[in-house]
Amino acid sequence: MSWFGGFFMGLFTRHLVTKILALLLSIGLFGFVQASLTATQEITRLVLVPSIAEEIRDKYVLLSRPFVVNGLTIRGEQSKVEGLARLYRSTDQRLPIDQRILRDYERNRSDTGVFEIPIDAKLFRDEVLFGKDVTVERIEAGKVIQVAEIATKPARVEVAAALQGLTHADYEGKLTFVPNMTAAEIRGPKHAFLKDTVRIVINVQKIGDRISAAANPIVGETGTLAIEGLCEIDWKQGDISSDLQEYLRITPEGGSPLPVTEFRQRLAVSCVVTKRQETITLPEIPIQIRYPMPQTFDLLEHYVMFTPWSDKEMSEGWVRNQLKVRLPAALRSDEAFLKSLVLVLDVATARDQTDLVGARGPKELGERLYVPFYLDVRDRARAEDLRSLHLEDEPEAQFNKKKP
Repeated sequence: MSWFGGFFMGLFTRHLVTKILALLLSIGLFGFVQASLTATQEITRLVLVPSIAEEIRDKYVLLSRPFVVNGLTIRGEQSKVEGLARLYRSTDQRLPIDQRILRDYERNRSDTGVFEIPIDAKLFRDEVLFGKDVTVERIEAGKVIQVAEIATKPARVEVAAALQGLTHADYEGKLTFVPNMTAAEIRGPKHAFLKDTVRIVINVQKIGDRISAAANPIVGETGTLAIEGLCEIDWKQGDISSDLQEYLRITPEGGSPLPVTEFRQRLAVSCVVTKRQETITLPEIPIQIRYPMPQTFDLLEHYVMFTPWSDKEMSEGWVRNQLKVRLPAALRSDEAFLKSLVLVLDVATARDQTDLVGARGPKELGERLYVPFYLDVRDRARAEDLRSLHLEDEPEAQFNKKKP
């Protein structure tokens, strides 16, 4: 015990000055060596590319794009910081956001489920980036990585109020459009859904002009008017944030998830319509007589007519301001179509007074012929439009046989 006490006392009493000088020399030598092994490097431009780690992609979505960090100063072991500086001057730095990082920034999560991860010195000490052995001494402030919780909502698809109960000059009554889809599922940032129940509300801008442009494909008096490729989604009416639509994925009923742009391209609205009818008087129309084959008589030579138009018009082959026709409003101003009309007297299907009891046919030159007449077109490409025209007069002309 006495030996140990003597040694301990001698440690602080014998050659004290020499010992202090040796200690200071050691500390100085250590500092010199350490300084020679430590370096400071500046990374003038670093592209930081955050992403969501594979294991949490079903729960979170990244709301931030790549960041450019300028003038980043790092300090640490010379061999390490010099290698990092060379690497990041030429290569983007990827940062997968995983559950570990989210736990570290749990206090930065808002009530809407959005994590805000500041790009600061603490973040760069993560092993995926620079690590604990490297100190970031200068960094831009204010840049934040945003990560949001994901939610999935069922949504019904419906048309906007502007597409319900429309009227249009070309069609009868009120027009009510319906969507080509009825339901879908929306997946995206939780805070994109402003209410518990959301909708996909379809609208069509300048709907009146769209209806007019789509009028010609309607065949006959009634048809389905379809508007495709021009539909928009009214996010506000559907209680969905339009600012976050790029992060949404919409799954149509029975389909696969689609980005908003592709889903919108598939949207269409349609309406069953009846063309509005108007009555006009045709200014003039040529007469065409169609005989049975072979032709056995001349109608004008052998019969006296009792028709809605005059003898003079009959002999000239033109009816002027006599025929009233009911037609779709859209065709009223179609001069090319109206000029292609002809009035057909169909002698081939005429009947005479004896046909009422079935005694004889028109080819036997009965005493009185009843000749059907109707409108036809020279341009067969417009034959479909012809079906929607109706003569208001009785479509039959009477001809009496001339006395020998």
